[in-house]
Amino acid sequence: MPRICPIWSQPGTRRAQSPAEPGIHDRVVPVGVFPLETSPGTLLVVQRIEAGSLRGRTLLSLPRGVPGLRPTGARVRGAIFDRLQQAVEQTRVLDLFAGSGALSLEALSRGAHEVTLLEVDPRVVRHLRRQLAVLGLADRATVVRADALAWVRAGRGPAAPYDLVFVDPPFAMPHVFEPLARDLCEGGWLAPDAWVVCERERCRGKSPVIAWPAALTLERSRDYGQARLELLRHDRSRPSSSLPSPSSLPSPSSPPGDSL
Repeated sequence: MPRICPIWSQPGTRRAQSPAEPGIHDRVVPVGVFPLETSPGTLLVVQRIEAGSLRGRTLLSLPRGVPGLRPTGARVRGAIFDRLQQAVEQTRVLDLFAGSGALSLEALSRGAHEVTLLEVDPRVVRHLRRQLAVLGLADRATVVRADALAWVRAGRGPAAPYDLVFVDPPFAMPHVFEPLARDLCEGGWLAPDAWVVCERERCRGKSPVIAWPAALTLERSRDYGQARLELLRHDRSRPSSSLPSPSSLPSPSSPPGDSL
């Protein structure tokens, strides 16, 4: 029988610990996901699809011990899709750091036409393929084992241009945002009016300055605990040269229940 681990919380995160094995299960997970101890090799992070045709379906447990695997919490996912609304329907979606796949699965549940999920770790790739099969979504999704930056630089994927792109790398990789944004714009990856959704870490109330390409307009920025969520809109009529973003300025955390 799985055992619910005690929860210690700080703003925006929950840290789960097992008193029987101090340190082994010590990890930070977003608010809205709940870790439980399961069989060796897996970590049961209880995530559910929030809306759409698969509303309420529980996602499979994640492989244990994958560096940087950080599921997006229900509150942040809700904020993203509440803002996008019907813009998700019939879209082609690219998820560059798929992880648990929760963002892509939510998009498919809400009417996205197809998704491409990138993941570099083979354990997570296997997990994603199994998850898609269990939910009956394998025919609407492609899972690619690849480094996101190298894959984008290699040329357009078969489903490009994309209408919605998720860029949610491990917090230890803040350096990928600028080159990915530039290559997405310059390489023809983005459809006209495409959305690019980014989640990155805040440190002491700030996030690093991002020089977004001029072809991307920052439409929404909101903080959720230690994470900053940014929604950008593509305008291919504008040049792709980079301009400084105001998103590095301090921003108060969102009050409970607030959305983008």
